[in-house]
Amino acid sequence: NAEYMGELVLESDSQMVPTVLTLAVLGFARPTPNSLTSDAPNVSVVFYGEALCGGCIEFVTGAFNETMTAEGVAAIIDFEYVPWGNAYFNTSKCSSPFYDSYYIHCWINECGLNATAPIPSDCFDSVPMCQHGPQECLSDLIEGCVIDHYPPEVYIPFIYCAEAENDGRVSLLPSCAPQFGIDWDLITSCYTNTTEAQRITEINARKTIALGNSKSFTPWVVVDGVAMDDPDQLLKAVCDAYRGTKPKGCEKVGTRQAKHLDVCE
Repeated sequence: NAEYMGELVLESDSQMVPTVLTLAVLGFARPTPNSLTSDAPNVSVVFYGEALCGGCIEFVTGAFNETMTAEGVAAIIDFEYVPWGNAYFNTSKCSSPFYDSYYIHCWINECGLNATAPIPSDCFDSVPMCQHGPQECLSDLIEGCVIDHYPPEVYIPFIYCAEAENDGRVSLLPSCAPQFGIDWDLITSCYTNTTEAQRITEINARKTIALGNSKSFTPWVVVDGVAMDDPDQLLKAVCDAYRGTKPKGCEKVGTRQAKHLDVCE
């Protein structure tokens, strides 16, 4: 809950010097316009991920980056990132002193869409348990605050900087803000405020729990409502799903060496 989040602090990491990214490097910060007039609905892409997960970092630097920088492809995508991943709330019925993936399913069964009424009152108002510990919880919350306060063209490059360049390390997240016009004081006031922190956390928890027990790992990527077996094939999935004239970037399908993602389960 928010009290738990408030106990977390940004740890210094003097040994790490963040790479300074520019909008030119992050091509998807300003999506390449589709040279063709859009003649079909955009493809929905929802990425359910978590900070400090190696598979999520591999996905962001690989398939996601390839897709969003392919000419014209970003223009046919409606993208959403949900930073919650394999976390769960440590409720009275699904309680453990340490993170245990068993309790993810306990929480889903007790608090999810198919749970039997009455739903426990602490389903979304207890201590969040994150797979990679409290620092992941804080990183996810901070990313959630950026998503809540800024549009995709701002938060997408921030997420790239946070995850791909800095491995989701809490201490380095502030360095990603200025280059994309993000007011870090605004973000700080979000994640340190009890009410706001709880609201943001609950939003992403509810979006993720709505998947039920079907989500078995992160990165979990859903394209037009269909979960991908292999998120590394995102560009192909988007291009196959788009029913209009394919943008030029779709010609890149299959040109990047496939990679087996080290997913977090």
